Amino acid sequence: FNPDSQLVKLSSVGLAAGRLTMGLIDLAVFPGPKSNPHDYAPALFLAHEAGLFATNLEGDRPQQIDMTQPTNGLILARTYELGSEVVKIVEKLW
Repeated sequence: FNPDSQLVKLSSVGLAAGRLTMGLIDLAVFPGPKSNPHDYAPALFLAHEAGLFATNLEGDRPQQIDMTQPTNGLILARTYELGSEVVKIVEKLW
């Protein structure tokens, strides 16, 4: 991670996904324990359309997430490399 990175607190996963697609931020992590579909589904759609990295905190890709059930948080990243690195960190903490 870049030591010059800034922490930006956002309360909306949809807003974060929008900022990611516009290149305003590089990473968004939303902790669970239970993110509802109406919260995360639009963000996953934006991430998919923009070619962003997206998983839940367990590393499940959007195709593996049951969109009718709550999921365990969300990780969105501008690049696969950054997203994968964050998943590895979260797995160690989880």
